[in-house]
Parts: sequence; C-alpha cells; structure tokens
Amino acid sequence: MLVVLFTALWLSQLLPAIAARQPLPGQTIFVLDPAFALPLTGLTAWLLWRGSPLGDLLAIPMLMKVAVLGVSVFLGTLYTLAFFEGSFLPSDLALYALMGFGPAALIWPFWHRLKVKGAAQ
Repeated sequence: MLVVLFTALWLSQLLPAIAARQPLPGQTIFVLDPAFALPLTGLTAWLLWRGSPLGDLLAIPMLMKVAVLGVSVFLGTLYTLAFFEGSFLPSDLALYALMGFGPAALIWPFWHRLKVKGAAQ
C-alpha cells in the first residue's frame, strides 16, 4: 500500500515537471526514492507476505525509512505553508501524515512480535 501511495505521490509531482521541462527542488530525493527506497519497500512487503526471514530482517529498517520520509514531507509542507506563499490541498497534507505516522506506529508492534528461532522463551 505504501509503495502505491509513494509512487502516486512522486508521479503526481514528476510528470507535470517533466512535461514542463522544469527541475524540481530536492532532485536527489526524486532519484533515490523511486530507484532504491520504493523497490526495496515492495521487495520487503513481498518477502513478508511469503513468510521469509529476510522480510522480517528488512521490515523494521524499511518502516523506519518510510516513517522518516513521510514525517519529513509532512513537516516540510507545514514549514512551507508557515513561511512561504503557496497553496496545498488538505488531502495532500492528510496523505503525508498517513504515510509518515502510519509506519511509525507499526514499528514497535512489529519489533515486539519478532521471535528468534531456537531462543529460550
């Protein structure tokens, strides 16, 4: 779900910029996320779905990465609104909050339920 939300978010910003031939601020993020973070997030989800131990290993770092990214976009939007002129859709701000605080809320429950095979219980 997060991969779909982030892909839609990036494409909604990238496609108009490409059509207008205008560079976007923060161009590095637009390279790193679609090239590395989104595919790795999708791979982690797929591995978790299959019950692979590698999925368990990758899940917490990916939740942290996605939470930090979502919260930073959310706070950056609030900062822009507070100090610069600009418009935004309230639904965008709600989406950023969901993408940041949703994964953050999942880190502790997921971590708490991890079990090490062969460990005393």
